[in-house]
Amino acid sequence: MRFGIFATKSRHTRAAAQQTAHLFRESGAICSVQNGLGNEEIITQHNNLVIRGATTLAAHLIAPGHAGFEFYSALWIGPFEPSGIPYGRVVQLAEIMNRAGLKVVPLEDARGAQWTKLIFNSAVNAVGALTQLHHGVATRFAPTAALYEAVLEEGEAVAKALEIPLHGDPREMIEEGASKPGKRQGQHAAGCFGPTADGD
Repeated sequence: MRFGIFATKSRHTRAAAQQTAHLFRESGAICSVQNGLGNEEIITQHNNLVIRGATTLAAHLIAPGHAGFEFYSALWIGPFEPSGIPYGRVVQLAEIMNRAGLKVVPLEDARGAQWTKLIFNSAVNAVGALTQLHHGVATRFAPTAALYEAVLEEGEAVAKALEIPLHGDPREMIEEGASKPGKRQGQHAAGCFGPTADGD
């Protein structure tokens, strides 16, 4: 069984799926570890078997080809149900990736992990893009902290309406990012500003 992992930006998903379809369509599966929703649907148009994934990995660019980790936890993967992929294939990929030194958890239903990351990103990326404040400052500045909470509550309400139980609390993810070195203390003036750790 051949496996591929998609970690492109969402806007590049269609091109990546088209260009690699010949490698996986007949005897392989694609695992998307991308943020957001809709990537798996696009991949399924070009590949028969698709796995959904989510991770709380966060990093920042130090220099071209050189990334610095801010935190790294598990990668959760599960079947993308419309593709009909057997759960055994998900377990097989998890075993391969764990042998390689990653922390991968196979789930029979990974929608909750995907939605937890989605809700986290909806709050953090939007506030970060609008204010240029990193997690540490934004969580301690009352107006942006309140905005975080409002976006989180809206996302949780949508997930509940869709009957998708979340896999953890996105607030804990925000606090984990905010507590990393360099983001624990509020700074003033230009010292507050910097890129967000996560993208789309």
